[in-house]
Amino acid sequence: MQEIISFADCNKVTQEQIQAVHNKIKIINKDLTCQLTTDCTAIPTGARGCGGPSGYVVVSKLNHLYSTVEEYAKKTEELEQQYNRENNVISTCIFIMPPQVACISNECATEPNNLR
Repeated sequence: MQEIISFADCNKVTQEQIQAVHNKIKIINKDLTCQLTTDCTAIPTGARGCGGPSGYVVVSKLNHLYSTVEEYAKKTEELEQQYNRENNVISTCIFIMPPQVACISNECATEPNNLR
């Protein structure tokens, strides 16, 4: 299992720390192989100032690092929530809906006609 990035020694969360976790997700989430659309999902990442995720990452449930991607995604939520509290971040209170995902040519992707 991959080691979760820890920032426990830091006083305040920085944008660089949040970006480091997002970058780690990109590195370990390269295997988007699928056979069926049910093999694909969109995992929420980050946290908006008004609540809810700040984005989503498309993931294959067949990826052997799927649970690690989930852990890092949760870490982005925790870090962004802390950053938002520490910096009094506000945002629009519009909930970002998860993208519709599909297995296209044996790879998880957002659906081409995704209107969300």
